Amino acid sequence: MSVLTGRYVPGLMTSRLYVAFRMFPTEDMELLDLLKDQVRVSAEADGRELARAAQFGFADAFVRVVLASDTALVRNFDRGMAYNIAADGAAAWQAINADRARRLRERARAGAAR
Repeated sequence: MSVLTGRYVPGLMTSRLYVAFRMFPTEDMELLDLLKDQVRVSAEADGRELARAAQFGFADAFVRVVLASDTALVRNFDRGMAYNIAADGAAAWQAINADRARRLRERARAGAAR
């Protein structure tokens, strides 16, 4: 993993998690320890992106186990999960109801213009 280039590299954190969760589960204990560390660092930095990567890689249970000892990190992760679920739901609703969503946006713009 690119973890060896630096423990915290903002531009690489999310892509590291996407790749690692795709390789998951692994029996390589060194890789697993590096992944656990990256989960903790990511939870501190951006719970929303960690949640998105965990959802993508079906690794949310693993993330919860890794973060279980720190309630603040679990709360940050849970907020990220809730945000992503709401955003996905809104996007799905807009896709299904494209005409209605367009009319609501137009009505909101017209109301703001008054």
